[in-house]
Amino acid sequence: MVEWTAAERNAIKEIWGKIKIDEIGPLALARCLIVYPWTQRYFKSFGDFSTTKAIMSNPNVSKHGVTVMKGLERAVQNLDDIKKIYAPLSLIHSEKLHVDPDNFRLFGDCLTIVVASKLGSAFTTNIQSAWQKFISVVVSALGKQYH
Repeated sequence: MVEWTAAERNAIKEIWGKIKIDEIGPLALARCLIVYPWTQRYFKSFGDFSTTKAIMSNPNVSKHGVTVMKGLERAVQNLDDIKKIYAPLSLIHSEKLHVDPDNFRLFGDCLTIVVASKLGSAFTTNIQSAWQKFISVVVSALGKQYH
């Protein structure tokens, strides 16, 4: 179990309160698919990924980006039970979808970049520290079924 300080809890909730999931999620997923093109193999049914513009304007990418952010919202609301609430999702990703667990980290990195760029100076070092810890816990929970 992860130990969260009061400052970390506050920072995570503060940053989450500033995130527009319908904007950030699609941007982060699109960035991941563009920067790490091998991640596209899990989204074959999403349509055209031939150009950056095609990925950025793909409605399926946008929709799934929002879905991912709603999943992260569950983690924000359940900081003490992230592994438990993500257990079924980890199982689906490992046994049904066969997703490389490193993709969770890659998405987390892209998400952090998008959040930092959108929040600017509000993304302080203290906020980033708590956010990075949060993302690491989420990535670990999603990859738990692989261990």
